[in-house]
Amino acid sequence: MHGPLSEGKFSVENLPDTPRMMGEADVALVDQILAKLPPEPRLIEFGPWLGGVSERLARRGELHVVDRFQWSELNAKNYPDVLPVGQSFRPLFEARLAQQGLGARIHQSEIEDFKWSGAKLDFCLIDAPRSAEDLLTCLRSIGASLAPSSYVLVKHGLNPAHLDMLSLIDVMIALGWFGLVKTGQPKWCNIAVLRSTEATSACMQETPAEALIASLDELDSFPESMTREALTLRIGRFAHWASEGHVDQALKLLKAQPVSPDVLAIWDVIEPQMVVSKEHEGIFAAFAELFCFHHGSREKTLWAPADESPIWAMRHAWLATKGGGGLSIETLLDATQSEKRD
Repeated sequence: MHGPLSEGKFSVENLPDTPRMMGEADVALVDQILAKLPPEPRLIEFGPWLGGVSERLARRGELHVVDRFQWSELNAKNYPDVLPVGQSFRPLFEARLAQQGLGARIHQSEIEDFKWSGAKLDFCLIDAPRSAEDLLTCLRSIGASLAPSSYVLVKHGLNPAHLDMLSLIDVMIALGWFGLVKTGQPKWCNIAVLRSTEATSACMQETPAEALIASLDELDSFPESMTREALTLRIGRFAHWASEGHVDQALKLLKAQPVSPDVLAIWDVIEPQMVVSKEHEGIFAAFAELFCFHHGSREKTLWAPADESPIWAMRHAWLATKGGGGLSIETLLDATQSEKRD
């Protein structure tokens, strides 16, 4: 996103020439994928805002956009002199495209009310949802109409602040509904780039996103061959899973993971941004400590005495018990207390 304007500079005249909610790395990635599209593609964009990205899409093919086009409180906060909250910004959007000699077929609608009824789609950019359920709603509206190997770009699909979205994307990849595209994008670009598969239409089923995320009892491990984007999705799902109270299962998977600085680097970005309910925050904090400890070093030969602190005692208990079976957070904490007493 463009940097904030100086105090007193908020106005229609001072908006960027191509106003957008995406940064340069995001836009470069969009351009990279647009270059791969077939001739005369059909594109759809959820959440076009004022058209800064839409004009790039409209130059490439037949563009459709979906939005309710209501100026939000956040828009009004960032640009208080543009429009009042709730007013339609559709005229601004259309005018900016028209200035470029471009246009788009507009579907003014709430996302949950929109259903695509047109021909096959070659490209979809989703920049509206901020939750897994809303993302799934977008995908369901077009899932049956994605052409084979269509590109689907999800803004915030790699953003740790939206772990449920990361989790859903990882589940859909695991189920074979989508494939993850290797792009080489910089780590600060949080767009997930997917391609449709023969099984993509399965996303049309009415299973809630929360149930899909919880439907797989065991997570796969983190293969060394995974790209950083794939690892981000998998670790995000793992973190989300553990934060929901599934700590015993998460410990079993952690025990089987080879030590990886790459995994730790991604965890160190994700974990501080997590919001954990009070019900689970204590047990999750213990798990997070063990996750960092496990992946933090290939050689763990230097120890503080087990009775030096509860943290050290827990680490000692982790190493002492991880070779055995039936490890649970309860037995681990019991062992911690035992180490402290001894």
